Amino acid sequence: MEEKQKYDCCCGDPKRFFFLKTAAVRFGVKPAELLRVRRHYKVCNSGGCCCCLKKAEILKTISLDNVELYSEADSSLFLFFRPERLAAVLSVPEHRELLFRHGYPAAHDLDADIEHLSRRFLSVEFPHEVGIFVGYPIKDVRGFIENQEPVFVHRGRWRVYGDPSESVRCMNIYRRAELHAAAVFDKYSGLQVFPSV
Repeated sequence: MEEKQKYDCCCGDPKRFFFLKTAAVRFGVKPAELLRVRRHYKVCNSGGCCCCLKKAEILKTISLDNVELYSEADSSLFLFFRPERLAAVLSVPEHRELLFRHGYPAAHDLDADIEHLSRRFLSVEFPHEVGIFVGYPIKDVRGFIENQEPVFVHRGRWRVYGDPSESVRCMNIYRRAELHAAAVFDKYSGLQVFPSV
């Protein structure tokens, strides 16, 4: 038992990162999160304690629906999501219109939309409509795609176009979810599987 505790003593760093980055999805305020997951993580602390986490362990720990959108030799790009929340966002008529212009089906079907997004990651450098999937305001996704002039927002998480109020409100909600998750993780650092709310 002592050996296992020594082995697990510093595995919290990657787990903490994924817990914080998926917090807004977990709390239901964001439809999805796009994250790169390496094949394995080797973490050592200053006391010489090391651990190795494999991709499968990370995915199990995150415990959210996910799809591998793109894979490279050492890592993969995953979309972590709540199906009901993502389906609601993707069914908004304004979102469907933009997605349709990028080859998505006219009628919303979550599986078909995710499959098309995955194909887009293979066919274009980066499919910027993914911003809709991860909860960016449509005006910002459209502004980026159309190469409009962005508005500077201090500590912005994405480029903002037009009136920044909706964008800043979203950023603050997502940031608060991460701060809350940080407090939970730090209090309960032995979490083996992240809770859903």
